Amino acid sequence: MKYLSRQATVKGGRDGHITTPNGSLDLAMAKPEEMGGAPSQKTNPEELFVAGYVACLASSFEFLAGKMEASYDALEVSGNIDLQDNEALGGFEFAVQVTFTIQGMDDATKTKLVEQTFNFCPFSRAIQGNVTVSHTIQ
Repeated sequence: MKYLSRQATVKGGRDGHITTPNGSLDLAMAKPEEMGGAPSQKTNPEELFVAGYVACLASSFEFLAGKMEASYDALEVSGNIDLQDNEALGGFEFAVQVTFTIQGMDDATKTKLVEQTFNFCPFSRAIQGNVTVSHTIQ
């Protein structure tokens, strides 16, 4: 059973424009300086990926904490993404570092919930075995 469905369209490549039909996303993209682009405040696929991933992790944590009736005062999930060469595959691959900052919860519960979050999050399941993911809990 489908829970929800969303759509996005990119016109152009790294210097393209990404939109959604409902207008909730309307962003210009630019090739990062590291890839030969000019300095820019525009986004890129890597930023969009890591933003979606940490948002999904935060949402999954919130959902699972609610099911466990585990309370906390504040939650912040941040991520860094690296695009790196993979000569064996003849292209690139991602490595992601995630930091969970959770206030008002004991360490054992934090650790348990974060582990469950990675197993529950659809982004995590989609990239499992394809993207190196490391994390820290504060």
